Amino acid sequence: MKVTLKRFKSTSQGTFGVVILPNGKEFDSLELPDKDNKRQVSCIPKGTYQCKIVNSPRFGRVYGVLDVPNRANILIHAGNYGGDVEKGYRSDILGCILLGKNVGELKGQRVVLSSKKALAEFMEEMDRQPFTLEIV
Repeated sequence: MKVTLKRFKSTSQGTFGVVILPNGKEFDSLELPDKDNKRQVSCIPKGTYQCKIVNSPRFGRVYGVLDVPNRANILIHAGNYGGDVEKGYRSDILGCILLGKNVGELKGQRVVLSSKKALAEFMEEMDRQPFTLEIV
């Protein structure tokens, strides 16, 4: 089963995109800005990754993105912000992928919204089964 994450332009407020499921359902996505895979401040590199359910002490049972070069503990979880903290923006992530139902603005920053609902729908749609994630 393949899921595609199609990225749009990366800015200091984050890297927005769309996650497309095998059945065509879509979710908005947010990652950190692209800073050449620098740990804790960059999105992960484009490529193909295996994903499976993992138990996160902070987020519970969520999908982990496995075998990301020079990175660890990359998850798909709920949150709103994915900005460049080095430039004063808020961020809920250190390299993970956030899902949302739509894109909006909070406290003057572009964000994904209804993230918990989006994550719950994503988990249900994927039936908690492993999948291949292609980031393009």
